Amino acid sequence: MPLIHSITGPAAVRLVVEHLPAAQRRPSYLVARDVSASMLDWFSTTPVTTLPVGLSGVPDVGEVFATAVAIGDEHAIKLAEVAVRHQALAPDPRLAAAAHAANQGLARFRR
Repeated sequence: MPLIHSITGPAAVRLVVEHLPAAQRRPSYLVARDVSASMLDWFSTTPVTTLPVGLSGVPDVGEVFATAVAIGDEHAIKLAEVAVRHQALAPDPRLAAAAHAANQGLARFRR
């Protein structure tokens, strides 16, 4: 769950940052970035510098989102929503891959 929150937390800040007073926008971004980095540091062993092999086998974001909804776990749904939303803003196959991996892991607890 912490790794999911390291993605969904900053994504939530992205949703509201334009509604904040101008003086709070950059500090909000910096805090979200730093908290996310800290969470990744806590649960990561080595930095990932290249995309993992096999991203071509990841379903598209629409299918990933549909799977998350079928699983019914709020964390899976939040992460899949971020993948869908950010795919439109700045396409990155790692978001769909992360949501797909979360779906696979969380589905085991929902059966």
